[in-house]
This record gives sequence, C-alpha cells and structure tokens, in this order.
Amino acid sequence: MKRFSIASILILSLGCSTNKTNDAEKVAKTATTNTYPIQPLIIDNGDEEGWGADIRLSLTEVTSADSFITYKAISSHDARNVGIEFVLPRNKAGTDSPTQILEIRSCGETSNNLLTLLSKLYELKVGTTSIFINSAKLPFVDLNEFAESKFGKDAISQTDAKEMKLFFETQDPDDYAELYVNINDKEHWLELREKDEGFRKQVIKFLTAK
Repeated sequence: MKRFSIASILILSLGCSTNKTNDAEKVAKTATTNTYPIQPLIIDNGDEEGWGADIRLSLTEVTSADSFITYKAISSHDARNVGIEFVLPRNKAGTDSPTQILEIRSCGETSNNLLTLLSKLYELKVGTTSIFINSAKLPFVDLNEFAESKFGKDAISQTDAKEMKLFFETQDPDDYAELYVNINDKEHWLELREKDEGFRKQVIKFLTAK
C-alpha cells in the first residue's frame, strides 16, 4: 500500500508539473516580443510644477500575450542603466469598478539603480545596500478609460499615451501613496510622474525590499 501511495503521488506531481510546463509553453507561443534600443533618461526640469522629480525611461522590451502585456523600461543615466518592469492586464476595467491590478517587477541591478536615483531626486536617504523589491502587485486606474466611461469619448485626452494612476497600499494607512505612470507604445517611452511631493517617502518605502 505504501509503495502504491508513493507512486500515485509521484505520478500526480509529474502531471501537475507537466501541466505547468504546458501552460508556460502556451503563453510563450502566443506572446510576441518587440525590442527597442536603450535611450538616455529624461528628467523633468520642474519648470512647470517646481518639483523636478519626474522621469521618462525608454521602452526596451514589450511583450504582448492574450491576457497581459509586459513593459520593460531601461534608460542610461550617469554611466549606469536604470530600469523597471510593469505587467498590465489587457482587459478593460469592469463596469462596477475602474480599479484593476498590475504588477511591478525588478530588472535586477538596473532597478536598484532606479531606486537610488529616485531617492536622490526625492531628496531622501536610503541605505547603500537597499535594493528594489522583486515584485509587487498594486491597484491602478486607467485614467483615459475612466474618463471615457464617465464623460464620453470627448473627455479622453488627445494623446497616444496610456495614462494611469497607481495606488500604493499596505496594512499601514500611513504608507499610502499615489503615483502616475504614462506609457507611450508608439514613441517607446514610460514615465513616472509624481502625484504629490508628500508621497515621496511612502513610494520609496514601498519600492525598497524589506
């Protein structure tokens, strides 16, 4: 009986593993990836709002699948690359709520460099060994879709950029923050723009690995 049970478990385990592999292969087959060259980072000089902490990175890799689209953005700055990755759902928000979930992912050392850069722009100190979070999911609202659903197509801004507001939420309400992310597929760039200077500390805290 023991031998039979162990064998059964092994067969089931192999079956699950095979299914996971097949699922990954299906995604790989249906997904398409476009790559673009790394461009220099653009930092907003703050003439308009006086902050000077908004940045534009170049999209270097865009992967489209049936249910999601992944944007990898990497730019060069001060002899180093800085980068970040976003995974967005392809479907639109439901009629009952404009909020969806996206995922932020680290690009390794380039994301660690981004964390250091943001901390400098935000005038905050981080530890020399601080690293970017591996990944995190958080709610967002597609502002163009929201405006269209509420006020019609005429309310949509005349731009090719996908404009989103991200909500950084944890169990501690004091850690709440918001951040704008704009993505332009045609011109191959991704922007991180501040919602409010008062959110700087919370944003850095959220993006720093514990």
